Amino acid sequence: KALLTVVFIRCSYIKKNIAVIIETARFNNIIAVNIETEDNHRNKGLAFALTHYFVNECIDNGIIVQWDCMVSNIVLQRVSKKANFQYFKKDTVYWFEI
Repeated sequence: KALLTVVFIRCSYIKKNIAVIIETARFNNIIAVNIETEDNHRNKGLAFALTHYFVNECIDNGIIVQWDCMVSNIVLQRVSKKANFQYFKKDTVYWFEI
């Protein structure tokens, strides 16, 4: 059974992907994910819908999902809590230009 590593929500009337959840890294059976929703489609439950579907697919395939979220990203913190993610640890993140 293949694991979905990216899921999109597509808005058919504008023919554009408006939300995405994607596997950004993998170590054994643990994956890190990231999620993004177009600005004008936020607060419609799309992030939670994607998370719910994606995480259930991962569980069905024996994959553990790790969701990294910036302290400043209050909206995604709420989505992760609603999806029953548990706080694990706080890390320092370093940003740099490439």
